[in-house]
Amino acid sequence: MYCRTIYYVASATGTLAAFFTGSAAFRTPKGTRAGTSQSNAARREGTAPQGGCRLQLLERTKVATLSIPLARGKVGDLELESKAHPVGLQFC
Repeated sequence: MYCRTIYYVASATGTLAAFFTGSAAFRTPKGTRAGTSQSNAARREGTAPQGGCRLQLLERTKVATLSIPLARGKVGDLELESKAHPVGLQFC
């Protein structure tokens, strides 16, 4: 059985620490979801794909980092991690 959506909650605060989903039911505020084409996602999110340990679109704020991994020309999943309570979801 494959979990399509996983929530990580910080036990000390009871707040969301990280979120991972491969489900197309979830989308970014700009409309990107799992399965969106790489070019469409880059246009919607307003950022170019970045390399490193994997190809991804990255959006950073003061409180969290959103990673949108890209594989075979499409968005694979959405990964959001809190900077206050990192769980190691985005280790690269």
